[in-house]
Amino acid sequence: VAALLLAGPDSWLAGPTAATLHGLSHGGITAPVHVLVPPHRTSRTVSWVRISRSYLGDERVVVRGPLRISCRPRAVVDAAAFKALVRQAAALNAARKAGTRKG
Repeated sequence: VAALLLAGPDSWLAGPTAATLHGLSHGGITAPVHVLVPPHRTSRTVSWVRISRSYLGDERVVVRGPLRISCRPRAVVDAAAFKALVRQAAALNAARKAGTRKG
């Protein structure tokens, strides 16, 4: 709820955060908490919350009590994209460190 309050009234939980809330991943919610906002808002990261713009129109948002959550299909796609970015960053970091040790 705190992440949604930080991001504003037109925000919703997304990516791995939403996938976990839909029961699609194990281990609970971890930082960063992923939040989407409409395109007229600003993307930013504040401590443990990553706020990103969504340029897709007609977002389907599921409401569960005080939570606004991306629909399951969008949560799956966003979670997979985030996981791929994390893997790419780790591979680049490992390559950089290996190059540093050789040089």
